[in-house]
Amino acid sequence: MKWAHYLHNRQKIVLSLILAICISLKTMQIHQLKYTDSTLKRGSNVVQIEELQHHLTKHVISPHDFQYLINPQSVCEDEPNLWMLMYVHSAPNNYQQRQLIRQTWAHPTYLAKLPDERVIRLVFMLGWPGSDVIQESLLKESHQYGDIVQEDFTDSYRNLTLKAIISMRWVSTYCKHVTFVLKSDDDVVVNMLSLVPYLDTIQNNHSNHSAQSLLLGAVRYDAPVGRDSRDKWYVARDEFADAHFPPYCKGAAYIMSPDIMRRLYEVSLETPYFWVDDVFVTGILAQKLNIKHIQMYEYYNFAITDEKHVKKKKNPIFALVLHSEKSFMHWWAVALEDF
Repeated sequence: MKWAHYLHNRQKIVLSLILAICISLKTMQIHQLKYTDSTLKRGSNVVQIEELQHHLTKHVISPHDFQYLINPQSVCEDEPNLWMLMYVHSAPNNYQQRQLIRQTWAHPTYLAKLPDERVIRLVFMLGWPGSDVIQESLLKESHQYGDIVQEDFTDSYRNLTLKAIISMRWVSTYCKHVTFVLKSDDDVVVNMLSLVPYLDTIQNNHSNHSAQSLLLGAVRYDAPVGRDSRDKWYVARDEFADAHFPPYCKGAAYIMSPDIMRRLYEVSLETPYFWVDDVFVTGILAQKLNIKHIQMYEYYNFAITDEKHVKKKKNPIFALVLHSEKSFMHWWAVALEDF
């Protein structure tokens, strides 16, 4: 009897230990959630149940554990009928490029001339500049215009994918009700008057005339991976093993629906980091989700100095200007010809 009593007590101790370990592991798992979404850190005091459910059931291997330094949450919240959110990747020092965009294709007076009174808003996506002096100027710029979103990762060329993830997270959190999302670099001129009817046609031809499950841009197929170590786009084999990238949209500008952006953000947390942002977001992540691209290459002008190319695409929707103010103003003047 004593031996049976001893075994019974031993079993109770073992079961108690197992239960304690399970509770501890679950607590650790919930604690790790604070590194996966801004709603669990800064910018909101509300923990979204859907975020908790998602992260409890997914294996997060690339947590985006950065904090907002500047977060203009009201940009979209004040516009229940928002048609488009335009977010622009910009470097902290590129104040002049941001001003050109504010004064031209994103200016409220220009946007007000679009058909059907489309509600469109603009934000610039930035990281930490590495300088308190520059950061102070960004805070003043944000106070004046209210269109800067910034996280505390270091803003650098190799961190462009982090900038892409902040964009997807911010839009999915604060602008989920928008119809279209336009991503652009700050050296691109966008002809909004041509873009609006194009997107109307896409939406009307889409299933149920909806603007869902859309990813549009200048799609590259079978693009070779750069293996020349002297090249700016050099990618080591341990970074990306295949000889060709999956189909992806060139990063100068592309468009997606908010449901696609949300799915891309969620799967980014489960995907190893890759520094080429357009390949990562619209190629690797899109491939994992089996998302099909819509080709818009004919509406882009990438060859700034090629006269034959310019004549062929006399009035593109997107024109890359490579931080040339002269080229920027040329293509802006071309866009104004439509008025």
